[in-house]
Order: sequence, then structure tokens, then C-alpha cells
Amino acid sequence: MGHSDRKPPVALEVDKSFFNVLIQVLVQNEEIKVDDTHERAKELKDKLLRYSIPYPDKERGGKYYDMVSIRFFPREASEMLWQLALGYIEIEPKADYYSVLVKVRESMSKDKKED
Repeated sequence: MGHSDRKPPVALEVDKSFFNVLIQVLVQNEEIKVDDTHERAKELKDKLLRYSIPYPDKERGGKYYDMVSIRFFPREASEMLWQLALGYIEIEPKADYYSVLVKVRESMSKDKKED
């Protein structure tokens, strides 16, 4: 079987400080010993540190920033979202957003039936 040069389809470009936050969340999640969370965090952290591309002094909106281009396969993007959510698990929601979601979906379904 030949080597695949497939480029991950999900692209994210972040500045240096946000990249550092992403990595720090993964480092913290490496300490969570629930299921295989720590292993998945370490694997993703290692991939980000190996395959992300730094762009020092990239111009954006007339200012220069140190930027990082990150590419994810869909499963990795999903994992990154999960890891980020774990990093903020102590946030107390101010509303029941699940109920809001259900109402919006019901409204959309009702609108579709009327068309």
C-alpha cells in the first residue's frame, strides 16, 4: 500500500497565544485519568506540536502576528472540541441551552412541514 499525502481538510489559523492555550488545555487533560482521555489528549498534543506550521510575523489587518496554521482530519477536529470542553468543565451555564436547542429544532421542523 502506498503512502498517502492526503491533506487534512479542516483548517484553523490561530495566533501564538491561542495556540499556547490549545496546547495547555491538552497538557492539563493529560492528567485526567478517566477512560482514555489522557491518552487522546497526549496524542493530539503531539500531533499539533509536530504538524502545525508556524508563520512568524504574518500580516493580518495591517498588524503583524505570530500565527500557527493547524490542520485536522474530521475525527481530530471532533476530538479537539471534546478536549476543549473538558478543559472548561467547571463553567456553570447561565441557561438550559439544551432546551433552547430542542425548541429551535421543533420550530424548524414545523416550518419545514408548512412549506
